[in-house]
Amino acid sequence: EFISYGLTENIINDFAYINTLRTPTFNETLQYKKTDLGCGAIGRKLKVDNILQGNFLKEGDSLKLNFELLDINFGKILWSETWSDHISNSNNIRRHILQSVLSHFKIEFPKQLSDSLSDKMTHSSDALEAYYEGKYCSDFLKTKDDLKNSTKLFKKAIDIDNNFVEAHYLYGISCQRLGNYNAAETALLDGQEIAESKNDLQGLAYIYKGFNILYSAWGKWNKSRYNIEKALKIQIQLNNNTVEAMLRIDYANLLNHLEETDLSIEQNKQASKLLKNLEDDRLLGISYAVMANSYLVINQFTQSITFGKKAIGIFRKLGMTYYEAKLLVIVGDGYCRTGDLENLKIVVESALPIVQEFGDIFLEGKLNYFNAHYYLNQNNFSNAISYIDESIELYNSAEQTRFETQTLIEKLCILMESESDN
Repeated sequence: EFISYGLTENIINDFAYINTLRTPTFNETLQYKKTDLGCGAIGRKLKVDNILQGNFLKEGDSLKLNFELLDINFGKILWSETWSDHISNSNNIRRHILQSVLSHFKIEFPKQLSDSLSDKMTHSSDALEAYYEGKYCSDFLKTKDDLKNSTKLFKKAIDIDNNFVEAHYLYGISCQRLGNYNAAETALLDGQEIAESKNDLQGLAYIYKGFNILYSAWGKWNKSRYNIEKALKIQIQLNNNTVEAMLRIDYANLLNHLEETDLSIEQNKQASKLLKNLEDDRLLGISYAVMANSYLVINQFTQSITFGKKAIGIFRKLGMTYYEAKLLVIVGDGYCRTGDLENLKIVVESALPIVQEFGDIFLEGKLNYFNAHYYLNQNNFSNAISYIDESIELYNSAEQTRFETQTLIEKLCILMESESDN
């Protein structure tokens, strides 16, 4: 299951390099995994003329593969082949399939894509299987246990093959999600050294993206900016519109924290232009999320809440629970600043169980901060101070110094106001 999942996602992502072919996103395709619909019906729903389908039989470290390209309008098989390959040759399998499809349509194989598939991800089938299983588990996170399990699997892949750049990247991301920032930084630094020694541009782009995610969570915005700009520069060079759009959205999000809102909105607009042709609901949801944050930064709360609700709707539809919680916090911030206490309470009650399940202490700190303001507006100073104190502790544990300092100042103001009333 997880090998099939990983290969399918990789092949679909590879087609993103082919701008002359329209390929539905992985999330769109995934919903038909266990459908009873025939190829013709699936094709019509995905708005495509051709379907690439296949299966494989795993025998030890080998895969016996069977793939075919079907023209659904005429019910004609355009290409069909059966062959065997080693599991660790996943890049070679992808190259074989892509070359066969592109040859049929008389499309040249992009050099950037060819170069990225020229080397193995890893020489170990065991490492690759652990990586694919970890990614499968990570992409379908429901609980913190899922996150811990995926982290162990990525670490297993690295222990088997320390030169596995992609495993270093995802292990670093998993450590960051668990709040282990130093371990995440070490994993990414190791991955960077390996990618540079192999001149692996795609691997470096992943690592720089990982640093951006880590340093953003750590509140080290300038380091984050340095790395996202390097990742974006590489991705523009590789000419992959999907990943470029994703990185521009990440860059826009970072610029919000640096209070460069105009530049953030501009980056998001550039991403939106790319997304018009990609039809990727997941990225569209993230784009809406960043816009919500941008408008929050410039105090346009109605706009922020509107984009936030759009993003929440998409994330709920896609089952992206953690992202949903993050957007609930952004929308809650808008309600908090506009004094909409009833909707603020609903947001806190919806988001808190998710945030606690994933162990995100920073977001939990924000929710406690919202609770403090809820009780403060009801002149319940005792409860307000209690929640303020919890918020400060959580910000401190999350090493979010700026938020901790701001909340300490607010606590002082509340105490002074309370003393004045008494």
